[in-house]
This record gives sequence, C-alpha cells and structure tokens, in this order.
Amino acid sequence: MATVARLVVRSTRVTRLSLLGCRHCSGGRGVVHDSEVRGLLGEQFLPVAPSASTSAVAKAAAAPPPESLRPLLSRLAAHKQSDTAWRLYDELLARGASLDAAAYVGFIRAVGSAKSAGLARRALKIEADMAAAGLRDEADAKQLEAVVRASANAGDLARAEAAYAKLRRPVAPALTVALIRASAGARALELYRELDAALMAKGAAAAALWDPSGSLSWERWRGLRRAEGLEAAMAACAKAGELSRVEELEAEGRAAGLPLGKQTLQATLMACRAVGDAASAVRAYRQWQRRADVADADAGAGAGASFRPDQVSLKLLLDCVAREPPPKRGAVLGDVLELYDAAVANGEEPDTLTTNTLIRVCVTSGRPERAFAEFERNEARGARPPNLVVLQTLARGCQDASEAARDDHEAAEWMERCFDVYLAGKRLVAERKANFPRSGTR
Repeated sequence: MATVARLVVRSTRVTRLSLLGCRHCSGGRGVVHDSEVRGLLGEQFLPVAPSASTSAVAKAAAAPPPESLRPLLSRLAAHKQSDTAWRLYDELLARGASLDAAAYVGFIRAVGSAKSAGLARRALKIEADMAAAGLRDEADAKQLEAVVRASANAGDLARAEAAYAKLRRPVAPALTVALIRASAGARALELYRELDAALMAKGAAAAALWDPSGSLSWERWRGLRRAEGLEAAMAACAKAGELSRVEELEAEGRAAGLPLGKQTLQATLMACRAVGDAASAVRAYRQWQRRADVADADAGAGAGASFRPDQVSLKLLLDCVAREPPPKRGAVLGDVLELYDAAVANGEEPDTLTTNTLIRVCVTSGRPERAFAEFERNEARGARPPNLVVLQTLARGCQDASEAARDDHEAAEWMERCFDVYLAGKRLVAERKANFPRSGTR
C-alpha cells in the first residue's frame, strides 16, 4: 500500500482527476500545444481528504483519468513529443492524479516515442510505476507492444526482445520494424529475414493483419511492409557504420522491385554520418533529388514526393558535416547550405532539430552571419526557438564576432544580436517555468 500511496500522494493534498473533458484538447490531430497541456492541468480536481483511509486512497488510485487525456496522449506519441508527455506525467503525479492502465500505456507510448535513448528510457520508469500500481498485465497485447517500442527506443534490447517474444503471432510488421531499427546489424538482418519470409510465405499468416476493405491491395500492402523492413535493416546497419552493407541492401530491394522511399536515403546518410563521409552524403542526397525530379517530370508534379529528401534528410546531411572537423568542412559545407536553401525555397519547413543543427554547424564553422540569419528566419515564422544549448552557442558566436569586428559600429551590431539571442533564451525559460512549474521533481 505504501507503493500505491507514493503514486497517488505527492503532496499534502491527495486528489484525483475529474471525469470532465478538457475543452482545450477535445479535438485536433496535430502537434500538442502548451495551451492544451495547461487546459488539462487546469481541470477541476476532486479532493480526497488528507486523513483518508488506505481503502479510500486505493479507490482514488483506481479512478479513471478524464477521457480527454487519451486522445492527447495519442497525439503526443504520434508527433514524438516525448519531453512534453513526460512533464505532463510528472505534473499529474505531483498533483496526486490517478491513472488507469490505459493511461499508463498512453504515457509509455508517448514518452517512449523519443529516438533519444536517454529520453525514451523515462518510459520504462512509467512502466515500473504501472507495475507498482498493480496494473501491469503480461498478457495484454497493448501493454506489450508499448513496452517493445519504448524499450527499443531506450536501447534496452533485452526488455524489448522479452516483451516481443510474449506477443501472439503474427506480430504487426510495424512492431517488428521497431525492433529491427533498435537491433545491432546481425540481429537486425535476422529479424528482417524472418519478417520478409513471413510476408512472402504462401498463404502468409500476416495477411490476417491486412485490411481487405482498405485502399491497398494485398500485394501492395505486402510490398510496402517488406520495404519498411528492409529500410529498418538498412538503418540498423547504418548505425554500425556499415555503409557497404547499406548499399548492398538497397541494391537487393531495387532488384526485388520494392517501393523504396526516402527512408532508404536516410539510412545511407546515417551510414555516412557514422563513418564521417560528408562528401558521399552530398552525392547520395543529390542522387535522390534527381530521382524525385525525374518522377515529377514523367508522372506530373508530386509524383516524386516519396523520393524527395525531406527535413529529416536535411538534418542528417547537416549532421554529416558536423562530424567533419571545422577546418575540413570547406566546400562541403557550401554544398550542404546550397541544398538546404534549395529545399527551403521549394517549401520545406525545417523543424527545430534541423534549425538547431544548422545554427550550431555555422557557428562552429566560423559563419556566425549565416547562423544568426537562420535564427532570425526562425523567429520571423513563429517557429519554436532553438534549445538553450544552441542559443548559448549562438550567443557565444555573436560575442566572438563582436570582438573580431572591424570597427565600433560592427561590434555594436553583433552585441545587439547577442542581446536578441539572450532575450529569446529568457523567454524560453519563462515559458517552461509557466507551463511546468513543478517539472524536474522526479
């Protein structure tokens, strides 16, 4: 009972969530905004007296969360807003909110959606809380699937494999793909071969997972799932720096006529990043860009959308340059910035991670002017500001440029820019404190 109390009682006031829906997050499928989080946290709470008996605490722990929480968690997971999901979880527990099994699963999915192992690992703490509350069910497929994905992203392959082994066959291909991506080269290839064989087997059991009423035929659906498995295996090999193996798998997929997309390019770029080959990354990027242009020319505008490099590809391309020592970046950085500008001109909107990387690479390459220009462009379009570490790097670059200025006027301009960056950081800190006043308590 002490464990349950730890989950429910986080202050002198024990509370449970109201069953009322949240007017801020009752609809929508896009990114979850801070106002929606504030809306849910601002819901009416029904207090349980501090002197409540243990049985009353247990009843509070069993009370279901508001219906509005579940769609919110689905969107947080879909958009990989792991940090926001974790802060929401921490704040709800700090307020004594109780969660049911479905809410725990939703939080495991959302927090475990992070591609960063350190961030995704927090989902395993939530799983431990769910177990401590007596809500873990080793036979529940939804729980097992959430644990597989979170454990894979967290780099806990033993936990992921254990949960995966308990799932009833056939396993959804997307879940196998998640495990492939997290595995080492040899195990990733083994899982991919198993998935591919299962999909190609006569009377494949995987057909039970295909929706015949959907818009895709069985053959088309199977081809897409095979391609996803192959691209996941390529990504796993890429993380190990096996560029030649990545290229062999791409050739294998093309020979089989699989509908390979931009994830194939991303695997190649990841392999180039791992071995520090920015020049090969630029060549691969341009090759896929030409494929997209050819598809558009042959079949009409938009036909090459599945081939055309996107913001993930841009981020990986910038990562490849970032791995190069600044003195060796030279013309390669110029090529990358040219490709970046062309993508933006064609309507690509870089996300925060891509903007962060560009600013950092430009500052460390002695191009503070370009770094600050990207910061201004990001501010002008109202996008999320760079994180505090990147803002600090940019401020330092502005300060260095001020010290190297040719005259007092130029020095003053750079110091003014430095102050603009400082103000952006101050706003970011204030926003975080306002939205999550008790974050970081766990």
